[in-house]
Amino acid sequence: MFSSRRAFATSRVFPNHQDPAAGRGSTAAADPVIGYLASLLTDARDELNRADSKASLLLAAIGVIIGALIAGLAGSKWTPMTLDTGAQAVWWAGVSAAAAGVFWIAASVYPRIHQPKTPRHGLPTFYGDVAAYQDVDAFRVAIGQAPEARERLINQTYVISKIVQWKYVLLRRGLLSILMAIVACTLAVVINMIVG
Repeated sequence: MFSSRRAFATSRVFPNHQDPAAGRGSTAAADPVIGYLASLLTDARDELNRADSKASLLLAAIGVIIGALIAGLAGSKWTPMTLDTGAQAVWWAGVSAAAAGVFWIAASVYPRIHQPKTPRHGLPTFYGDVAAYQDVDAFRVAIGQAPEARERLINQTYVISKIVQWKYVLLRRGLLSILMAIVACTLAVVINMIVG
């Protein structure tokens, strides 16, 4: 579904543009593995886009909530220092968990410029490889030695899948940290109401 929307949007902006996965029709028909890999790569790229969207939305929402809390605290006479000592410790643990959550979610959105280790080294398979060449002539030589399309598809699918997996690990850490922050800060206020 996402790939069809992407293809439609791309075709509207660039009328003569061909989707790389769709452009392998004749190759995919000759080699079903290439067709399967192209489909798998498209799915991995779509999942990468979904992970980035989720992280961006979470980061924006958390930013709004934290901004509102800071504005509320700045406009009132209440401070965490008015909490009981035990409640204050729980409050600051919650604030630390919130900071960790923001860090993990921001880390999932942070652009990756280094390719993780892949099964084949020395081949130009993503933008970082191309940018690492000293000049265009070195890139030309490397392209002249490039393997068949299947190898590039295998490499790209592997790399993008690893990136997606890592983004989801970071998002999960961030969400758990934010959940712990909510529980800790709420618990600190409840403890203070019971003790105070």
